[in-house]
Amino acid sequence: MSKNLNLKVSESLFYEFHRVKANLKAGTNQDALMKMVVIAEKTLQNLKTKKEKDQFLRSLSEESEILEIQN
Repeated sequence: MSKNLNLKVSESLFYEFHRVKANLKAGTNQDALMKMVVIAEKTLQNLKTKKEKDQFLRSLSEESEILEIQN
């Protein structure tokens, strides 16, 4: 079954997604999203404790804020 992720995003996030998509050598947005999910899952699996996972997830929020400020 196919579902539609019809997302409205900021212009900066749109361009950042496509920059990462190119780095991942993903042909489609769906391929890029799947590769990003795999990367996130593997990263979280490599973290041992809940504290490490929480710190990592918090750092993602901080990183996204920095990207928004830069753009």
